[in-house]
Amino acid sequence: MRDFKFFIQKKDVKKQSIDRNLANSLVKDSFERFNYYKTLNLTEQNAKYVLENVYESLREIADAILTLEGWKSYFHEATIAK
Repeated sequence: MRDFKFFIQKKDVKKQSIDRNLANSLVKDSFERFNYYKTLNLTEQNAKYVLENVYESLREIADAILTLEGWKSYFHEATIAK
């Protein structure tokens, strides 16, 4: 995995103002998505969608953290690298 500085240099992340409202909204969305996942029965047919929801939930939390640190990510790998 590449270092976060790599993504800054590539402009896959940009410095921005800290936005607590956006961070709170991302956390709320993340919890809603995660709670929805918990209502699903995991089957072979829907496993892909369950995993996608869990991944997106975690990514939204990571984006919220970046927002509180004054960053905006335009690339999933950059979000995870931080």
